[in-house]
Amino acid sequence: MAVIRRTSEFTYIFLESRDHTLDDNETLCPLDNGQQPRSPSSRLGALERLPLEIMSMILIQLEIRSLTDFRRVSQRAKQAVDSIPQYKKIILHAPASIRGTLSIGTGNLFSCQKLYETLCTGECESCGDFGGYLYLITCRRVCFLCFTEKPEYLPLLQTDATQKFRLRHGDTANLPSMRSVPSRYSPRKIKCRTRLTLIDHDATRQFGITMHGTIGAMEQYASEITSEEMEQYHTRKSRHMKDCAILRQPRSEDAFDGHSSNPRRFMAIVRAPLLDARTGSPEWGFHCAACGPHHYDRPFHWHRMFTMKSFEDHIREIQYIENETTAYQWIDGHNISPRFLGHLTEDGRVIGFLMERITKARHAGPQDLESCQQTLSQLHCLGVQHGDTNRFNFLIRNAKAILIDFDSARKCDNYDALLGEFENLPGCLQDPSNRGGGGLL
Repeated sequence: MAVIRRTSEFTYIFLESRDHTLDDNETLCPLDNGQQPRSPSSRLGALERLPLEIMSMILIQLEIRSLTDFRRVSQRAKQAVDSIPQYKKIILHAPASIRGTLSIGTGNLFSCQKLYETLCTGECESCGDFGGYLYLITCRRVCFLCFTEKPEYLPLLQTDATQKFRLRHGDTANLPSMRSVPSRYSPRKIKCRTRLTLIDHDATRQFGITMHGTIGAMEQYASEITSEEMEQYHTRKSRHMKDCAILRQPRSEDAFDGHSSNPRRFMAIVRAPLLDARTGSPEWGFHCAACGPHHYDRPFHWHRMFTMKSFEDHIREIQYIENETTAYQWIDGHNISPRFLGHLTEDGRVIGFLMERITKARHAGPQDLESCQQTLSQLHCLGVQHGDTNRFNFLIRNAKAILIDFDSARKCDNYDALLGEFENLPGCLQDPSNRGGGGLL
């Protein structure tokens, strides 16, 4: 277990935990920022006539590669770049984002301004959680769970790109791509010795859709070509069977992913703090101690990270689970809700539950009033107020109403409150809005 520093009773930061992302590589392109500056012996020509603020506004719009090249022109150019406020904050708090970008060759794909804006945005672009990492092919903020699971964060080899989206080899030449840095990647420390050219998955997919017209047309064409290749393979195999020739079978499925064990998912990833745009101070995020190292599904996955603000939402998320679990304990065995299958606990604390799946059911409507009233009356007889009797919280199966969603339920001995909930039921069932969600059955 890595050394842990607790930030409170409920949170901790891994100090030595390593995911073996790109920034864990010690051979990344070095930076000379922070060295003792020398007095410039030349000027910047026409640029010198601009106010420093205007010059900074122009320079920060340059791509990372161009800005770095300009900085190397002279001591005066270096001085001008180093004085850009946003660039200074990046170098101070997230230098790996620039070192990684230059090392994998994606510095021509986005500007310094884009990088700074991404660092000042904390949410993962895919799920909205705090994203403690950057995906450096397209400069996207991302969380650990998304970059290890979602296809858009798995850069593709050219052969995989052309195979998956049925493109010609030359079609990928102008798509966002990178050159990997030999190192060990993923928590399994998989050693990758050669430099790979990897192409952004999303850009390749969008190009494929443009080429084929629609997603459906692209998928149909890919399926047809794959079927033709397999048919040709079997024909050749039958012809060469007597010769004992070894024929290579065409690939009919995507290459094995492996998710958090796939080193390619880590080759364009660096850890990155959230920068406060006003003060420039960094926030690296932290983990929830209650979720622990033994959960592998949201919302309690041990690798989720939070800021102080998002952690408040997580506490409410945990409280919601506890409230609903307690309510199911009150009504267990009374055939009011789905059958309670068991609690999930950690150190004596309930952190979740398993429920029976209700099949062949539908959401309630006005025509189911009598069945819903009967079930709600049973609940009230136990001294429990449901708190959210919208029509989507009643499932109808075999003319019987089943109540779900007890996160707002509470013990109640107030007759007027229970009567009010009962009398409001007809209006709830007639409500034409989607209040309550609807979901899938």
